[in-house]
Amino acid sequence: MIDNSVYWSKRKALSYSALYNFIQGGRGIGKTYSMKEWCISDFLKTGKEFVWVRRYKEELRQKYLLSFTDNIADKFLNHHITIKGKELFVDKEKAGTFIVLSTSAFQKSVPMPNVNKGVFDEFVLEKGVTRYLQNEVHTFLNLDSTIARMRDENLPITEDLRWFFLANRVSYINPYFDYFKIKSPVEPGFTYKNGCLIEICDSSKYKQRYDNTRRGKILKDTPFYSYAVGNDPYADESKFIENFSLGNCDFKFSIMLNDMIVGCWMDRSDYKLGFADSAPSTNRTYVIQQEDHSPNTLWLKTFKRSPDIQLMLTAYASGLIKYKNVRSMHIMNDIFSIIA
Repeated sequence: MIDNSVYWSKRKALSYSALYNFIQGGRGIGKTYSMKEWCISDFLKTGKEFVWVRRYKEELRQKYLLSFTDNIADKFLNHHITIKGKELFVDKEKAGTFIVLSTSAFQKSVPMPNVNKGVFDEFVLEKGVTRYLQNEVHTFLNLDSTIARMRDENLPITEDLRWFFLANRVSYINPYFDYFKIKSPVEPGFTYKNGCLIEICDSSKYKQRYDNTRRGKILKDTPFYSYAVGNDPYADESKFIENFSLGNCDFKFSIMLNDMIVGCWMDRSDYKLGFADSAPSTNRTYVIQQEDHSPNTLWLKTFKRSPDIQLMLTAYASGLIKYKNVRSMHIMNDIFSIIA
């Protein structure tokens, strides 16, 4: 008999009645499975629909959609589930809609008053897998406000649109935590702040079970095991992270991406270029995106050959850089992936 206690349960998260629920945990603990089951079972109970969001259109190809319910079909043997286009039907009634976030702005701005469940699957990117959208959080919030437009605040939370953001424990840093000023907990448990719930899933029981499998015995003590089973955010590791002192540095310039600014500092002790998520006010702030451009910033496309940018690119190519913390590392990794 399968011990379901090793898998993640949505029950406690739902009890907080939060609008935005950020769920992070190891691979294989049942986050996506549980949300699929909830979306369909709640529709059968209440008639309320769901939306299922992925970032890029490649993630919602027909092959993925047609296999969406394969692993939960045994839960609904008495019902006929079909997918037509980007819509899911249960017993010939529309139960859900699949949405590509990157193209959501081009969809008709039509409210969806019968939708009370939203799932954003893999909201945190795996290391080295594409990039977040430009101004991604704004794009998501536009989608959210379109679907949930003019909901009566006096309605129970079950009538409102509740979102579950699902991700493997890849990183503490992502645009959503930045935007909502959420500091990701380190240990498993729940944190509730201003209508947002953050759950770091407890994978200890799953880990014990996995350790006794063939693959568990092979992979134990490997970096992949630490991330996939041990719940360690591997994308936050880097040999370039060094908590250097800004007091020993000379400020050079700032660079901005998605309204997140990083200061570039020359460390006098080793002459490496350090990046920190703090910077003094300056008129030497370079921007990469038009959305970040203002009367007091420098458009990098025009100034790419400036001494500042050439210094930064040379230091990066030579490995003569360091990051003050994980957040500055992630921002600069995105910047270097665009311009280097």
